[in-house]
Amino acid sequence: MQDRSMGKAPSIPEVRPADEEILTVKGMIGSFLIALRNYVLYPEDHAMCRKSLAAVQGRLDGFLAGHQSLRLDVEKDRFLFQGEIVHQGPSQEDSLTFQLFREGIQWLEFKNGFTAEELNVFFKLLNQYRTPKEEAEGDLVTALWEADFPHLQYKNEDVLWEAEPLIDFSLLKVAPGEVQPEEEGVEEPVAPAAKIAMPAADAPFWKLTPAEEKEIEAMILEEETRDCTEDVLEVLMIILKEQRDPKDFAVILDFLTEEFRYTLAQGEFSFARKFLESIRVLQESRAPDRPWTRSLLDAFRQRISDSEVLGALEEAWQQVIVMDADRLEELRRSLLLLPAKVILTLGPMLPNVGSPGIEQLLMEVIGAHADDDLDPVKQLLDTAEEPLARRIIHVLKHLPTKDPTDVLFELTRHAQDTVCKDAVNALVDRDPQNLRKLFPLLEDPRLHIRRLICGHLGKRVNPLAEELLLDYLKHRRFQLKDRQHILACYRALGQCGSARSLPFLQESLLKQDWKSFLGIGGSLHRQGGALALLAVRNEEAARSALRKASRSIFSGVRLAYRRAVEEDQKMKKEPGR
Repeated sequence: MQDRSMGKAPSIPEVRPADEEILTVKGMIGSFLIALRNYVLYPEDHAMCRKSLAAVQGRLDGFLAGHQSLRLDVEKDRFLFQGEIVHQGPSQEDSLTFQLFREGIQWLEFKNGFTAEELNVFFKLLNQYRTPKEEAEGDLVTALWEADFPHLQYKNEDVLWEAEPLIDFSLLKVAPGEVQPEEEGVEEPVAPAAKIAMPAADAPFWKLTPAEEKEIEAMILEEETRDCTEDVLEVLMIILKEQRDPKDFAVILDFLTEEFRYTLAQGEFSFARKFLESIRVLQESRAPDRPWTRSLLDAFRQRISDSEVLGALEEAWQQVIVMDADRLEELRRSLLLLPAKVILTLGPMLPNVGSPGIEQLLMEVIGAHADDDLDPVKQLLDTAEEPLARRIIHVLKHLPTKDPTDVLFELTRHAQDTVCKDAVNALVDRDPQNLRKLFPLLEDPRLHIRRLICGHLGKRVNPLAEELLLDYLKHRRFQLKDRQHILACYRALGQCGSARSLPFLQESLLKQDWKSFLGIGGSLHRQGGALALLAVRNEEAARSALRKASRSIFSGVRLAYRRAVEEDQKMKKEPGR
């Protein structure tokens, strides 16, 4: 039963509490602050509120199982347990210590048997009266008294009023014309105080300048919209560093998961980055007395990389679009502090962000993680649709150190033609030597892929491409007996070839036999040779062979030359052929 005017407080033991007790109480207060924060953010029947309430109840029950009560002394910015500081925070209006101090509560004492129902009501009252409101009826102390908690005691005094200096108004002079009442046995004051005269109501003393009004409005707005998330994260990190129980450590990480999600949803990326850096430092500290922290923190970092947490970014995209470069950089640095698994979450966001700047940022982050570990990229591509696959190919194309060749080759067999094309282009752009592995695609069933490979082979003078095409045509290694395909290969050989190919091409065009005399047989390869010679760059020998073909006594050679000229003109008009 609580008493607003309670008498002497239970005595505080003079013996310093054990370190174990201090850590237990610190952990209890930490969970208490988390729960109170959740009561601010969510309805009381929300899962987060119920979960955090159960955590506080469990810690409180655990402490009270070995003690009759838990008493916390309240000061303006801290809690004390048996004279030891167990929590210290900023003296801000919405902090719990200041709230209790403002109400004049000097100490709280939880008795053995304190129930979950009492705890729930207690949190509701703390939340209801967390900030003073002029129009509010009653106050926290009155509400506690009315609640009549069986297992909670407290002491209340108006400490804020007591802290103000007292003024003896009996020493002040009265204004002219007023009569001072006589007091029995009191003589005229020996040294009266100086007269206090209030300024007139219309005096400039009472008026604010426009600049002062704007400043006050800004201060009010800042106070009303101030977010305490960073304070909560800092408190929880302090508790984590001191925690020696793996189960309690895991419970705090559970709460941190939701706090981190809230931070992202609010676009507070600077807080997120600082928090993740603290987690990394804690993980790398490798405290010998807490070897289990590394695995728990690993699991935590994996958990906050899932869509359940990082999905909060999609709530913040509209904010992100208008953010300045510094805040975007904070977001990028935050995402880089997460494990490579984050690729599986960020990837599906790419086609839907609706902002080229954000898309570029996410692709840079995915690329940085992929350069460390390609496995998440492979998993992502297993089910990726065309828009996402094409963006990931762009990322893989620019990896600075990791070799994505195998992944890109897999994508050349993708069901979507555009994806295959992008994969082929990325492979050639990364390393022209990849043409050797890509060469079998020269006979791919898909026409556009065949043309794409042929285009890359004939793009420029290239000894590798020349070697591949020369062997393919000279030894008749082609399985595809398509006329246009073979002609395209001859033309590509002329574009990438050198003097090395001229003897083969001249023989293909000018070979003299009875079939050429009659104008039958071998016409495809004669025309191919002529087409290749027309494409050869700056070789007089090629032009000489073409002149001979144009004046040849063999009708088959002349015909092959004329058809090659016609085909060459068509190909120039249709670059895709």
